[in-house]
Amino acid sequence: MQITSLKVSKREKSGKEFSKKLRKKGIVPAIVYGNGINMPIQLEKREISHILAKNPSGHPIVELEVENEDFNSHVILKETQRDPVTGDIIHADFLKIDMTKKVTITVPIKITGKSKGVAEEGGLLNIVHRELDIEALPNAIPEAITVDISNLGLNESIHVSDIDLGSDVKILEDPGIAIVSVVSPKAEAKPAEEELAEEAAEEAVEGKVEEEKKEAEGESSPAEAKEEEKTEK
Repeated sequence: MQITSLKVSKREKSGKEFSKKLRKKGIVPAIVYGNGINMPIQLEKREISHILAKNPSGHPIVELEVENEDFNSHVILKETQRDPVTGDIIHADFLKIDMTKKVTITVPIKITGKSKGVAEEGGLLNIVHRELDIEALPNAIPEAITVDISNLGLNESIHVSDIDLGSDVKILEDPGIAIVSVVSPKAEAKPAEEELAEEAAEEAVEGKVEEEKKEAEGESSPAEAKEEEKTEK
């Protein structure tokens, strides 16, 4: 994973109003934390956007320097918050890391190939998971987990257990979890009239079966009981 250098400044104030003023100037409020550090910082929006553009994983490793502070360390962009309307980054969380110690991070899944179950057998592709939690040394974190579906047939699935990322990366998900599958198209819904007709037919059959059961047990059907009553009179 590529490591980028970034110089930021410490954020002297906090609160919603101050953060709004920063964003209007094209500055993103952020925080760096971990290993005894909890420092509010701020950086240019164009800088963090540029870093993310070069790192598809969304979790780039950065060599972070804070101006006028005794802080120059490796961090990983752990999370970003975006405006729900514009999509602009409005806050960022950086986690201080030790390059010799493993970290837990979420990595996106990249689907490649064209499934034979879709192309040749008329199935539908069902993507169950689009990202996975992994544990690895910072330098071993993949930008994405590639899953090739070329040989995936109809009614087949690729599970976590089918993915091999080598000894340097550990997937933290249940091995039995399906990531992607090819399923049969759902049968078309039957017309309402047809369903009602089938229900009526089923009820008639059930009634006949129930009557036959009673006769087998020595009980008279309603019609027979009425006839017996007339005979007795």
